Amino acid sequence: QGIADAQSQAFADEYGQKLAALIKDVRVEFKQPKLPIVVVALGQYGNAMTPRQRKVHDAQMEAGNPNHPGFAGNVAAVDTEPFYFSIEPSPGGREWDYRRNAESFLLIGEAAGREMLRLLGKAD
Repeated sequence: QGIADAQSQAFADEYGQKLAALIKDVRVEFKQPKLPIVVVALGQYGNAMTPRQRKVHDAQMEAGNPNHPGFAGNVAAVDTEPFYFSIEPSPGGREWDYRRNAESFLLIGEAAGREMLRLLGKAD
């Protein structure tokens, strides 16, 4: 989800361009110029993300912007920040991996699935 790309300022600064290139490359590889893509944005650490993590998160969310040139209507982004819960309901006491909270992963998967259905025109 981009956490490793936030480890250096250079990677964080280039993340948006590289993500766009990845989406384009996958579409070329599969000969599907409008292949629907759902980007699951970095949300780990919630509102305590570092500035570099926030930069990666914002680039991921921008890829799903409905007005993004080239991606409008066929790329969506899911913000996982709301799914990073406090330590109390989470097992293990870990800060990373969404504190091993199964509900976080369930909600992330459901949100990504809903976005894909929306892109495919099959949403409720």
